[in-house]
Amino acid sequence: MPDLTPYIGIAGLVVVAVCALVVLKRNGLFLRRFKHDTTEMEFDHYEKEQTSIASDAGQHVDLPQFKISLSSAAKQDCEGLGIAPEDPLEFVVGEATRHPILFQTDFTSLPLVFHENVLLLSCESRHATIERILNRSDAYPLNDAWSACLAVYRQATLLPYRTKGTENLRAPAEAQRALTLYRRLVSRANEFLESLKRNQQHPFGVYGEMSSLVDEAEFALASEDMGTSAARFEVVLSTVHKLILQNAPQGPLSTRVDRKATVGVNISNEGTRTVLLVDDEFSWLEAMRHVLKNKNFAITVAPTTGDALRAIVDHEFDLVITDLVMGVDFDGPEADGREVALAVKKSSMKTKVIVLTAYVEMSRIASLLNAGVDDVIDKAGEDLLGRIEAVLADIEERPRE
Repeated sequence: MPDLTPYIGIAGLVVVAVCALVVLKRNGLFLRRFKHDTTEMEFDHYEKEQTSIASDAGQHVDLPQFKISLSSAAKQDCEGLGIAPEDPLEFVVGEATRHPILFQTDFTSLPLVFHENVLLLSCESRHATIERILNRSDAYPLNDAWSACLAVYRQATLLPYRTKGTENLRAPAEAQRALTLYRRLVSRANEFLESLKRNQQHPFGVYGEMSSLVDEAEFALASEDMGTSAARFEVVLSTVHKLILQNAPQGPLSTRVDRKATVGVNISNEGTRTVLLVDDEFSWLEAMRHVLKNKNFAITVAPTTGDALRAIVDHEFDLVITDLVMGVDFDGPEADGREVALAVKKSSMKTKVIVLTAYVEMSRIASLLNAGVDDVIDKAGEDLLGRIEAVLADIEERPRE
């Protein structure tokens, strides 16, 4: 039997060579000339349908009939954040490759979750421009202060004097608990007001009286006038409610605040548990509403993140399901779904959050699960309903408050 070792070795070399050529082609090179005697190789650039990232600090990227570029402000952002300019370009190329439908329409200042940061992207006539790359606090300067205020507001609404009667304030411990919580609420409200002013927003309303009202409530408690004390507390609670409802954060770097009440979002109570669906795709909202309604859940839908944030002011939902990329077809400033998820988790101990999205890779690099999200589910995944039902089952097993 002939020795096959040399042939096996040659076959192995051929396989390695072919693999190497494929990798080189994917990186924009192809083999133009090969000389066996001296093992010389010469490569040239591959021009057809190539994806190229410019070497001079990432000026632009070209896809077939498609261009991606960094604005001068985005280049400065990269330098300030310590990000290589090629990284955001490669990120957008990846999203354009995985989700080409996103770039079939023009849009402006679309917020995309880019690791821990927010990337603002615009697209016009097949030319995408990375406008800015900001950390969360700079992209959404109001959100954390608003969420902190909402969290304390929600605690105040659950104080025993509100759920069991004002006579509970006669107990010194309960009176002190209420005073401490309302002073904290006023502090959080003032911090949010300062954030609004720094963002050049001037909310309509009288908010300077809140500290005085808490002082009056304390004096009434000392006089054992529980009715007056509770009344002062309620005025503070109503004032803060108006503040956070009318000034719910909107899009990134937006100086415009929608002072209207939530339009088109009605809180539903027709079910054993409550679910908030947040998505700017009407077809998905309707499909998910139909599926979950059959589970005897009360379904509330919000087509924008602003609507969603206003909805969670008035109701502590059992489950929030939000899309990640929002605002492609919405004419106005819009935040990304991560902001909804974070606001819910910061303001509620009981609410479960699912990010249901087609942008799974974006969700992965954003580490949403580490941020407290209960699950991230691919819209196109085969186990979509099964994973939603697993979270629902956990809610159904939890005792009602």
